[in-house]
Amino acid sequence: MAKDLRTYLDELLEKRPRDVVVVDKEVDPVYEASAIVEKFERENKFPLVFFKNIKGSKIPLVINLGATYERLALSLGSRAQPTAGEGNRRQRCAVQRSNFEGR
Repeated sequence: MAKDLRTYLDELLEKRPRDVVVVDKEVDPVYEASAIVEKFERENKFPLVFFKNIKGSKIPLVINLGATYERLALSLGSRAQPTAGEGNRRQRCAVQRSNFEGR
């Protein structure tokens, strides 16, 4: 079953709540949001980071949706180990590309 972002986030919060960090304070989208994520990565942590209050925007920001194999597998409705195989299977069923005569 295909998932939209909201469905995926709800499932992630239910099954892997420790994988999610919510930032309530106002954050500058230019450098501050990525700096916060980078700080986690330096600590060898890769949470999905949900910024509720982005400076100059009414739209929240989500970073690191698929930063771990487990979360990527969850988004695909698969298990973590065979994610590559599942991705290959799904790609074989993808819409066929057509040639593009560009340039």
